[in-house]
Amino acid sequence: SPYEAIKSAEGKSFLFLHGIDDYIFPYENSNIMFELAGEKNFSDVALFKSRHIFGFMDYETNYTNEILYFLQNHLGPVIEEEFSE
Repeated sequence: SPYEAIKSAEGKSFLFLHGIDDYIFPYENSNIMFELAGEKNFSDVALFKSRHIFGFMDYETNYTNEILYFLQNHLGPVIEEEFSE
């Protein structure tokens, strides 16, 4: 299960992007996974006022910025070099 995979992970980075109005997979699940990741991993949760899979369509700029910020902070120069060309 995703919960078990996260609980057993060490030294990993997780970004949870979730719509608050998601009725298929409630956003509380992202909060649970964030807690399960614990201090042995880095995790972040970004919540959007949208339904299931609509976060990007409803908040394209913010959604993209959350992903880029996360990647730049965890992959650093690799991402910066890719986008600087």
